[in-house]
Amino acid sequence: MFVPIVQYSLNGIADAFDDFAPHKAKQPLSTVAKVKLSASERKPVAETAAGGGKQSSQQARNVSPPAEVKQAPEREWNFGVGPRPGEQHGKSLLGKSDPTVWFEAAAALPPLPASDQPISDEDVERLRQQGEQMLANEAASFEREMQKRNAADYKWLQQVKRQGTTADKVAAITLQVQESAVANLAGLDMLLGWVTRRQGGREVVRQALEALQELFLTVLLPDGRRLKHLESQPLASLPSGKEGAKYLLWWFLEDQIKVRYGLFVGALEECSRDNLEFLKDKATKALYTLLVKKPEAEARLLGALVNKLGDPARKLASKAGYLLSQLLLQHPVMKPVVLRELERFVFRPGLQDRARYYAVVFMNQLPLNRKESEGGASLAGKLVGLYFTLFRMVVEGSIGLAAATRKLQVAAMHVCGYAA
Repeated sequence: MFVPIVQYSLNGIADAFDDFAPHKAKQPLSTVAKVKLSASERKPVAETAAGGGKQSSQQARNVSPPAEVKQAPEREWNFGVGPRPGEQHGKSLLGKSDPTVWFEAAAALPPLPASDQPISDEDVERLRQQGEQMLANEAASFEREMQKRNAADYKWLQQVKRQGTTADKVAAITLQVQESAVANLAGLDMLLGWVTRRQGGREVVRQALEALQELFLTVLLPDGRRLKHLESQPLASLPSGKEGAKYLLWWFLEDQIKVRYGLFVGALEECSRDNLEFLKDKATKALYTLLVKKPEAEARLLGALVNKLGDPARKLASKAGYLLSQLLLQHPVMKPVVLRELERFVFRPGLQDRARYYAVVFMNQLPLNRKESEGGASLAGKLVGLYFTLFRMVVEGSIGLAAATRKLQVAAMHVCGYAA
């Protein structure tokens, strides 16, 4: 006979589940306050959990830390909606009918009369600050106009200048400076930085040097005149209003280009003394090209080219003499200026005899005539005096130029016919 082990009463079962009746619940389970445990009472999940506790602790150990949130890349500012916050630049002073080359636009303005009224240094500084603000306005206006005109080209140029190769960066900067020099002096400064600080290696210097030479020859330096600093302009005659603002814009830009061209000439002088032959050759050719085509910084360029007669590389020293002869063929009226620079060169203390010899060879090949515009008889007389001074120094032993003694004799006899 079957005997039940435990006998449950139906009333007991009902009473057991009666505590879960909804009407007996005083507050929802989610609102029950959690019991705060002390530090000693807190135990790891693996120690307190039973049965499924091991699985829970295993899952807790397998939880990876939250992934680091990556910042979104910086987006290009859309100048079509206006300038950036904090860069509320004014509108451009230039119209669509104005020439794109700055010195052509400046020449199109009516000339201002000279004024005897002096202008103080404070006024010059105030005008200089206004000019800086005008250049900033033109740069911001140029960016807005480029993005409105062709947003794809603008984005491409910006990407190339940030991430492109050196050749691409140089090409992009050159293109923008050619389009508007007044709005892209920052790009010009970048090219100058590569040349003056030798950033990126000799090949980068060469590419930037060629680009700067092209820019100064085409869109930065005017023909037939030298640049002026801002204080050398007729500032006292500056008209008021928009017309006067245009004068100030071009005058300040001219001042800034003059400063940067001086830095470029100094960089060429340094490159002409570099250890690498190809860079010295490139810089020497640039000195000659700028000297032939532009009058700006003529004295510095000529002095640097004459100094190459003393280059340790004989090939380059001989080439410097050839370039000087080509210079006089292009500008024969420069003969007195070149001879004066040669005179300073040959009597320089500590000059090597070979450098002095190359100078004598060049002077012996100097073309002479009786035209007063090219020096005439006075130039020939100066050459005769220079030859005999060198001959006396050789005889006295103060300079060791024995190899040039015969050339000095022949040159003196040749020049005497023009000096008479």
